[in-house]
Amino acid sequence: MTTFPLPYVFEVDKTNAYVNRTITFESQKKQKQRVAISKLMTWEISCRGSNADRLVLEAFHDSLSGDATPFYFNDENGVQQTVRFAEGKIKFHLKRDIAGIVQGFEAKMAIELVI
Repeated sequence: MTTFPLPYVFEVDKTNAYVNRTITFESQKKQKQRVAISKLMTWEISCRGSNADRLVLEAFHDSLSGDATPFYFNDENGVQQTVRFAEGKIKFHLKRDIAGIVQGFEAKMAIELVI
């Protein structure tokens, strides 16, 4: 399995969620049921870099067929997590110089823990 190719120097919003089911009775009382033991973790990544970084990220995304294949990601604590892209797409915003040559990029993507 491959590892996310860019270094951890980007902005990340991390979400932890638990899979619980809520049952609401006619009396409006609620009962919570735990559906899964593992928590769901999602990282929303905003990264920027050079055009060479963009090409590396695009090649990595293409090699995984988008969200079809899991990969390793070192989280904010340096712990290796097995994740996949949450969607099959990455939105790139290209930064061009005055001559129109791509100099850099910004991208947003989400990855989720594989359970």
